[in-house]
Amino acid sequence: MLTCLRDLLRCERGLAALEFALLLPLLLLCLAGVTDLSMAVITGRRLTVAAQDVATIASTMAVQAGSLGTLTGEQAWQATTAPFALFPAWLAPQPGPFAITLSGVNFTAGGGGFSAATQWSVANPTGQIALRPCGSLGPVPDDSAITLTTLPASVFGPTSLLVADVSTVFTPLFSGIFLGNITMSRSAFISPRVNNGVALNGPGPARTELCPT
Repeated sequence: MLTCLRDLLRCERGLAALEFALLLPLLLLCLAGVTDLSMAVITGRRLTVAAQDVATIASTMAVQAGSLGTLTGEQAWQATTAPFALFPAWLAPQPGPFAITLSGVNFTAGGGGFSAATQWSVANPTGQIALRPCGSLGPVPDDSAITLTTLPASVFGPTSLLVADVSTVFTPLFSGIFLGNITMSRSAFISPRVNNGVALNGPGPARTELCPT
């Protein structure tokens, strides 16, 4: 009788060990996926806040006494440094690839709607130089990815905008060998606090694109 019980316990323990060995890779894969997904969500949220900070700081500087509706090149550059508080690694001697851009966009009524065009664009020189080019900016659906040559259709209107674009390359910790690097970008749009637009008063320390009026 005791021998049968011992054999039964050995079988149950062996079966449990086999089940655990079979399930362990799946559990580890799920843990790795959840970890990478959480890191991606956190990075995306930080990019959103960073873009909002750049646009907000620029709009605030543009209402200082004596320079209403105008940013100096120095002020525009200062606004593009806001994301470094959220991504301090970008200030490392060899930072990862990222781009921070601040632009002024004007809208013109016509043809039953509005057309958009870049007025000026400033890129922080610490990262990649990514400027919104002079010329028209096309509308895309609000749920589409925003590029440096497009804007969400919902922001087209009679009021000019300050547009902040922030992007980085996200490398998943575990699933990177399968997915590779992922480019993530976020944009923020803020109307000027005074006047109908913000002009850039000359270039500053950042790479600048001044478009003809």
